[in-house]
Amino acid sequence: MGIIYKARDLSLDRVAALKVLRDDLRAQPQIVARFRREAQAAALLNHPNIVQIYAVGTEGDVPFIAMEFIDGLPLSSIMQRHGPMPWQRAFGIGEQVARALACAHAAHVIHRDIKPPNILVDQDEQAFVTDFGIAKILTVEEQLTVDGTRLGTPQYMSPERCRDGEVTAESDIYSLGVLLFQMISGRLPFEASSSVELVRKILSAQPTRLREYAPLVPENVERLVAYLVEKKPENRPHSADDVCKAIELVRAGRSLDDEHTSMASALEDFRRTGPPKPSWVRDEPTTIFLPSSALARFTLRWFGTPFPGRIITAALLIVAIGIGLGFAIAPFFEPDPAVVAMNIINADMKRWEHSAELASFLDAAPGIQETRLHLKDFALASGIWSGSRFYALFNGVPLSARAQQTCIATIHVEARYASIVIPPLPPAPFDATEQSLMLLSAYRIPPIPSESAEPEAEVIIRYMDLFGQDRRGRIFLCGTAASSEEPDSLFARGPHDPIGALPEGLNARRIRVLDQRPGSTEYIAAIRNEQDTSCYLAALSRQPDGAWRADTLTDDGPPITAVYYAPNGASFVFMRDLGASRQIWVAPRGVGPQPAFMAAEGKLSMGRSAFSPDSSRLAYSMEQQDGSSTLFIAPIAGGPSESAGEGATPCWHPSGAYLAALSATNGGIRQLVAIGAVAPYSRRVITQTASSLLPWCSISPDGQWLATAPMNASEATVYFIRLAPRI
Repeated sequence: MGIIYKARDLSLDRVAALKVLRDDLRAQPQIVARFRREAQAAALLNHPNIVQIYAVGTEGDVPFIAMEFIDGLPLSSIMQRHGPMPWQRAFGIGEQVARALACAHAAHVIHRDIKPPNILVDQDEQAFVTDFGIAKILTVEEQLTVDGTRLGTPQYMSPERCRDGEVTAESDIYSLGVLLFQMISGRLPFEASSSVELVRKILSAQPTRLREYAPLVPENVERLVAYLVEKKPENRPHSADDVCKAIELVRAGRSLDDEHTSMASALEDFRRTGPPKPSWVRDEPTTIFLPSSALARFTLRWFGTPFPGRIITAALLIVAIGIGLGFAIAPFFEPDPAVVAMNIINADMKRWEHSAELASFLDAAPGIQETRLHLKDFALASGIWSGSRFYALFNGVPLSARAQQTCIATIHVEARYASIVIPPLPPAPFDATEQSLMLLSAYRIPPIPSESAEPEAEVIIRYMDLFGQDRRGRIFLCGTAASSEEPDSLFARGPHDPIGALPEGLNARRIRVLDQRPGSTEYIAAIRNEQDTSCYLAALSRQPDGAWRADTLTDDGPPITAVYYAPNGASFVFMRDLGASRQIWVAPRGVGPQPAFMAAEGKLSMGRSAFSPDSSRLAYSMEQQDGSSTLFIAPIAGGPSESAGEGATPCWHPSGAYLAALSATNGGIRQLVAIGAVAPYSRRVITQTASSLLPWCSISPDGQWLATAPMNASEATVYFIRLAPRI
């Protein structure tokens, strides 16, 4: 009925949405009245999830409504573009719509046309209800219907609206239930080839169960949606506030009956195996004589026989046969703990989605892609680039249901595709301070000449074996997938470890950090002492006979928290943790132990990209007494370090022209800046986010993307910033 323009309010210098009535409708008084009634209905409401009305009037003979401009998309466009969405996201949008309806209902306004085109969603996932064009307004004194005509979209109309019955708040709640059903499944509870057939189904047929279209959603989600689309208004939630409370119960994993006793009767039939019959369908008349015994009546109802002794005998026989078979075949099957661990991981992975629906990819700003993974109560801890893909390690948020859990996902930035590599695992039982999963390093495998001209990249992941009796650590390789449509593979290299059988007394459990020498099969590893937390460095190399040799490179000393090879493999750097301070040591990689020199000491931090691409310089940051951090660049050959100004957690760009580092802006928000690699160390701000960023970043090997994350994000969020070759 209207055309909407993006306009500017000259008096207040703000952007607005200007809705004007179409030319061909201005001569119809009833349409003009409805147009004005929309403004009247919306003007009564003031809520953050309802589009605000600024002004209403007529310019010449053109009626108009000036309203708040929402920089977003209709929910219908989002659903058409991305298809069904995870139930968590759908409930987040649905809860906001319910809160808007609660405000409208409190003002005696019934929307009567809740559907995807009338819900706007902005880039922050905030939902706005708009278009009150056919709203029913009740006066406070007389409760009179201003508009009693049957208007609206049939697919979302409640049964009482289809039969021209009384329209109440429960009618909007029914439409919200249909909306949730469609967001989660991509289908409608009632579908037909004509409006007449559709209305007949809404009035008489039972709605399709949600899990027939979306079998992976929890039962409570299905039950709540079914509760909202009950045929009779009195069987639905009596207010939109009750809908919000029910959504919170489902999110918390609690039963819908815990605090809402009114739900018990409405949901009683839904717990059974089949949907309840419509009220107009009657059973065939039969006469059933029930047995007098309560136990016999129970077995008759649930097992189809009034003889409980038969049920008990059959159950005992099945249990006895199962126990006997278990004892008989157990000696022939001694599962390898590694195989058990992998089977449990693979079984758990089936419960996780491996598709684009796992994540939302938003263009937060030009050159900035915001990836939100729908992993409740997880936050980014670290990540590694493997070719053009990003492997992200997520830790459970403290005090949440996922506290101390870890999982790994891979994100294809260009293809906008994400998948779970390792699903959430609990912490290692033998050391509460240690994670079960740890991203150790990434390296590239030489290509097979007949198959590929480009080397493939793999990521080394240490996984603490929680299932084997020996409690040994395992190291797994996470290989690249054949295409973006396939989930990444997870496999173990060698009988116990990716580098074969290690020397006696040395296993992956004792390897704290590890890196591979570029262009070589040699590894450098920080080995934990068996008696205490001290560490030493060892070079692990394969011998001609296939055995692995460990050559000690340093003396035993304070714990080593990081070790990285230089890009040319001629030297390496490692960090020792002294408790109150840290030390950075640099050593050449020759034959046998080589003399190392200490490059710095203090409250230091050093990232994976500490070395410059030409392996000639080292970047690190030092925390000062006032809480700020200073960036230093030191020559590998020795000599004094140079200060490059404020900056934390530096990361070299592959071009060597500049570094990315975290620095406080004028508002005290910590953002990433590009700092020139040579004096006078020019600076340029890379990000301008609303909140501070994590003290961590990583640049892709081709130098095109930088990965970072916001502090205190509500979802597992990763920012990908497209970089320039030079500042």
